[in-house]
Amino acid sequence: MPDCRIAGLPDHVHNAARIRYPMVRVDWLRKRHLSDTSQRGDNRFVRVSWDEALDMFYEELERVQKTHGPSALLTASGWQSTGMFHNASGMLAKAIALHGNSVGTGGDYSTGAAQVILPRVVGSMEVYEQQTSWPLVLQNSKTIMLWGSDLLKNQQANWWCPDHDVYEYYEQLKAKVAAGEIEVISIDPVVTSTHEYLGREHVKHIAVNPQTDVPLQLALAYTLYSENLYDKNFLANYCVGFEQFLPYLLGEKDGQPKDAAWAEKLTGIDAETIRGLARQMAANRTQIIAGWCVQRMQHGEQWAWMIVVLAAMLGQIGLPGGGFGFGWHYNGAGTPGRKGVILSGFSGSTSIPPVHDNSDYKGYSSTIPIARFIDAILEPGKVINWNGKSVKLPPLKMCIFAGTNPFHRHQQINRII
Repeated sequence: MPDCRIAGLPDHVHNAARIRYPMVRVDWLRKRHLSDTSQRGDNRFVRVSWDEALDMFYEELERVQKTHGPSALLTASGWQSTGMFHNASGMLAKAIALHGNSVGTGGDYSTGAAQVILPRVVGSMEVYEQQTSWPLVLQNSKTIMLWGSDLLKNQQANWWCPDHDVYEYYEQLKAKVAAGEIEVISIDPVVTSTHEYLGREHVKHIAVNPQTDVPLQLALAYTLYSENLYDKNFLANYCVGFEQFLPYLLGEKDGQPKDAAWAEKLTGIDAETIRGLARQMAANRTQIIAGWCVQRMQHGEQWAWMIVVLAAMLGQIGLPGGGFGFGWHYNGAGTPGRKGVILSGFSGSTSIPPVHDNSDYKGYSSTIPIARFIDAILEPGKVINWNGKSVKLPPLKMCIFAGTNPFHRHQQINRII
């Protein structure tokens, strides 16, 4: 099922809005780094030749590296121009590494919270791991819970080149849902493309209020525990920490049991609906398919953690068609693996000595979380906590982005402006 937007790709080349040539802000062209930065955003740009643009870029790269060192130079990349060779991240990394060191970025916008918490919970990042194959799910699952995951839409674009093989399994899922063999529950504030595809009349929609997913998860856990629907043996044999979790769940710590009545006021979901959902999850084989969008909210790591807690309480982790997964909407996940050789691509590393072999970051961190680069620009020297470590934000003077648009994916866009 190729994306219908493919038909619009020729317009990327011929559209009048396309920037076809290198453009430079007028005052920067005249004064370089001494230009009036208050004029940024007024659209006074002029065209220059490719040779001029490359010379200007290299001159500024040289100036920043020589004057301020690697702590003043940030490099970052994104999804645009994906593939094994014309890969923005690899190209940028190799090009800048040949010149000298720079501040790198860690984490990403897609899974930043989940990829920090999940290794501490399940031992791996999980968000980019291989998922259970769809044949196993279709054969064994009775309930599929889509929690903030829109498979149909998101599989149309992949990190490599999408082959759309996974869509044949979506067709099989649709048939099983229509026949009543599998029930799909979509926990999402909106009706997703996947929900629409499987049929509104067939999918149970839990339209949770935005950013109240964790209260809903806690209420599900409370119901599983209070109604003795959880797997005690699984928790005892394969998990640690449940005893530390219970006092909070039961309200012994703060006087508020996290029951369905409590969650109803926050989530907008009727208490009995919540209880019924928990009972259904425990009654048969349930596959929890979690997306990435929910973990982008504040304290989003708690949602990812609670997905694992629920799956553990059900005791179905490791069983075919049960447990949880965070990457079903990505890179053809669930398609049975192949044994073919994967061709190598354009490596981002190099063994060639750089032009400037300077590794003095002057006490600043050499890697910062990508979602905090604006903080480095606005508050250089600030110390933040990231992934259990202290990071001292460097005083950035030059940011090089390739294959990405920070204005598109960064939070709090007004801070960028």
